[in-house]
Amino acid sequence: MKDTRGFTLVEMLVVVPITLIVCIFMVSLLITKNGELYERNARLGLRIEGLTVLEKLQDELSFASKYNNDLRAPLTDPYAPSGGWVFNSTPPTLIIDLPAVDKPRSDPTRQFVYYISGTYSGQIAVNNIIYYISGTNLLRRVVVPTPSQVSPANYYKKTCPEASASASCQADLNLSKHISSMVINYFDIDNLAVDSNPTSADKIKVTLNMRDTVNGNQIDESVSITIKKYNDF
Repeated sequence: MKDTRGFTLVEMLVVVPITLIVCIFMVSLLITKNGELYERNARLGLRIEGLTVLEKLQDELSFASKYNNDLRAPLTDPYAPSGGWVFNSTPPTLIIDLPAVDKPRSDPTRQFVYYISGTYSGQIAVNNIIYYISGTNLLRRVVVPTPSQVSPANYYKKTCPEASASASCQADLNLSKHISSMVINYFDIDNLAVDSNPTSADKIKVTLNMRDTVNGNQIDESVSITIKKYNDF
């Protein structure tokens, strides 16, 4: 005859707690692994974002004619911070000279833009590209000569803080919202550090320290690039 007996009370009191302990352990393990996965994905995302930013910087830094201590005359920026743009601000600011051209640099028919009036008449006009940090944002400001002082028309257009942006002045480009710090190192033609005088630098190293928070945990990642400038005038 088939035995139809069930579990005894004692067996249930032993089996149920063990089953609960195993279930709690498995759930805890899954939560931990899921959190680790989120953190790995966040770290990978930060690295990809940082490398994307450096790729954007690479083109302009390569074609820079000079790395600057401050804004190059006769350029002016009414939206500059108190004390003006300087390389050794806190946090540091990257200021580069970029020759003004009338078309994108990828266009083989591009021509230099020249000053046609004032003290610099006849000289190649220069734009200043400024990379600066505001909070956790890395932004790109463009400062250009007064349009009436140059010819032909400058391909580059000035930018402004977002709060002051208009049809005639686009907002500064926000390259990243996850910057904890930016470290800039300058080197001369002999590969010697010239961090106190960017204008004498032939090569530059930019390190971006990225940060994000996932599940209450701080995630950090660093990316860097070293670039030698092609132009010098």
